[in-house]
Amino acid sequence: MNIKQYWNIRHSGKAALGVAVLAALGMSAQTQAQSGLSIDSGEITYADHVAQIITDNCVVCHREGGVGPMQLTNFEQVRPWAPLIGMRVANKEMHPYSYDDHIGIQDLQGDWRLSDEEINTVTQWVAQGAPEGDWGDRSHPVANLPASDE
Repeated sequence: MNIKQYWNIRHSGKAALGVAVLAALGMSAQTQAQSGLSIDSGEITYADHVAQIITDNCVVCHREGGVGPMQLTNFEQVRPWAPLIGMRVANKEMHPYSYDDHIGIQDLQGDWRLSDEEINTVTQWVAQGAPEGDWGDRSHPVANLPASDE
């Protein structure tokens, strides 16, 4: 067996896994698009609907020096991750702590769980192709957080 054959055998499973993940993300976005969930009949954009949700709920971890594996502090950082964000939000895998929505105390201080309306907004935004929208004279919201080293 030469090196090329060994490499092909060794990495063929990884390629198949990568294709499977991409297919699952595509099906997830298609399912969300066909689900009929809507805020209204208009386009959901990052500027008008999603930026504030991500700033209020995600940036606490997904910022420079934060524990999240990527920064999500502006559209350029968020857009490449939109399909994965949509999937994780729809499956309630983000925020990454397990908390039962129906048992125990629900009014938690510092609770970043997304409401069903916020989940619908994010998943529909992804299903619509994750458009940025028009900022007009507005600037991107900024999270009011302590420094990441505190």
